[in-house]
Amino acid sequence: MKILHIFLLIVIAVCIAAVVSTVGKSTTYESFAYATLNPDEELHVVGNLMKDREMIYDPATKPNYFEFWLIDLEGNERQVVYKDTKPMDMEQSERIVVIGSMGSDGKFQADQILKKCPSKYSEKNID
Repeated sequence: MKILHIFLLIVIAVCIAAVVSTVGKSTTYESFAYATLNPDEELHVVGNLMKDREMIYDPATKPNYFEFWLIDLEGNERQVVYKDTKPMDMEQSERIVVIGSMGSDGKFQADQILKKCPSKYSEKNID
């Protein structure tokens, strides 16, 4: 074999390894029920903010503690604890994705919060 052929085989092998490692890291959305059964895994749970439940955030005493209720797409309700500042416009979010794991106290411990805000590109009736 020529050196060029060996080099091309190595490049192809590296590309295949990169694709396989990327696919292995892809995530899916899970429910709180799944998170309860798998407390050691870091998961993405998508849901809606329960605006009728109490949100705990007091920046004067605990600026890095935010607690709220989320209902996932299967209808499971759970308290979520986020040990950072409360994201802006949390109440206006359509959907919320929390990334973290289930705590031993039954509360979901979020490391990150991603918000899907209402679109400004909504359809309007033009008369």
